[in-house]
Amino acid sequence: MGSPNDLSFLPDDYMERKAQRRVAIIGGALLSIVVLGVGGALMVTERSTNAIERRHAQVVHDFNDAARRLEQVKKMHDQQRKIVQHAELAASLVEKIPRSNVLAELTNNLPPGTSLLDFLLESRQHQDAPAAAATAFDQKKAALEAKHKAEAAGVAADAPRFDVHIKLSGLADTDVQVAQFLSKLSVSPLFKDVNMVVSEIYHTPSDRGNNGKNDTLRRFQIEMMLNPDAEVKDGPRATKTAAVELTK
Repeated sequence: MGSPNDLSFLPDDYMERKAQRRVAIIGGALLSIVVLGVGGALMVTERSTNAIERRHAQVVHDFNDAARRLEQVKKMHDQQRKIVQHAELAASLVEKIPRSNVLAELTNNLPPGTSLLDFLLESRQHQDAPAAAATAFDQKKAALEAKHKAEAAGVAADAPRFDVHIKLSGLADTDVQVAQFLSKLSVSPLFKDVNMVVSEIYHTPSDRGNNGKNDTLRRFQIEMMLNPDAEVKDGPRATKTAAVELTK
């Protein structure tokens, strides 16, 4: 039998079971802490995800709204461009200089003793002058490239422009009258590129019967263009015409 200090009335496995319970309690507490931490992290993550999704939805909404506004602005610009093109087309078809003003300008500038034989007015589509250094192939290539660029950009073709060409012929007593008429037309604001094409002797039937002595006249032909930048102002000169003999 041992000493009295070695005596114990506790079961042999009591201390071992007590240590196991302590370990189980501590493990359970740690597990609870881990579970609570993971749950809290999941909640925070879910809240952050929801906030990000809301922000993403708002960004998508703002983007769609901006795209819709841009599309409306684009449509409005297209409509404005079409209106401008229609206006330019209508303006190109309207005569800027009334024909009555053209006739008045011609007849008012005729010197005394001068008459008109015929008058021709023709509209031709405007052609830009080609570059001097470019060949015909280069000009055609440049025109095709410009057309393709305009089609790619969605831009319609420009309204056509027209040049009005005038050809007239008449009779005068002397070369001085022809020169005076040509000089007046050259300084007129309604015309440009005034050129004398023909100036020759014209024998009247009575002249041929009199062996060419008294009725020899000067027949002239002039070509020119209407000035597209000219402005017609209302006034006495716009309506006043001279009494001129016009024969056919």
